Amino acid sequence: MKKTVFALLLTSSLAIAAGTLQDAQLQYKNGDFTGAVQTSVALGSSDGFALAAKSNSIFASTQPDNKQEAIYAQSEKYARSAVTLDANNSDGYFETARALGRLSQLRGILAALTQGLGGQIKDNLDKALRLDPQYANALVALGLWHAEIVGKGVAFLYGADPAKGLAAFNRAIKLEPKVIIHRVEFARGLMLLDAGKNKDEAIAQLEIAVTLTPRDAAEKLDLERAKRDLAALKK
Repeated sequence: MKKTVFALLLTSSLAIAAGTLQDAQLQYKNGDFTGAVQTSVALGSSDGFALAAKSNSIFASTQPDNKQEAIYAQSEKYARSAVTLDANNSDGYFETARALGRLSQLRGILAALTQGLGGQIKDNLDKALRLDPQYANALVALGLWHAEIVGKGVAFLYGADPAKGLAAFNRAIKLEPKVIIHRVEFARGLMLLDAGKNKDEAIAQLEIAVTLTPRDAAEKLDLERAKRDLAALKK
């Protein structure tokens, strides 16, 4: 009897220690990104791996440049695990695209395109948006995809289009006007498309961004980036 009670208590304590998706989401909200990764991965579920990829990518953004590539590569693995477990997980496709996008920026856009990352990013974003046409984060990433490729002068090779990029950004902001990162990335996209023509609009987007209230620790990082980017554009 004592052994049975002990076994039940042990099982219960292990379950608590393992955590839930809600626990991981709270860790993410509070800025414990590595803790959120550990809790999410331990779940072994599609949603868990998608959250692990998201948390890991935000953690990567806080690290020195020379350490980021390996962390984003791990985010990609988590995200691909998410869609392997559930082919209808839009977050998994978006997080795959996010990780590949950050890897592309670290390696250089032209180098990344020769490695086939540009096509993979677009494919994953398209899948995310087919599953959820109102997925604002994916729309922002799509806008940035167009802007990055147009900015490098190779739009004709990949079907990138400035008008489509701007439309994706504007739609995302219409859906979620109070999300800081949307306006930060929109400003970046505007500068990539035509810095001379779009600088005033990029500044206007960032000026709105710095007035918005962060909803979690990740958005506090976005707010700091908005402030840095705005200061740099106003020099």
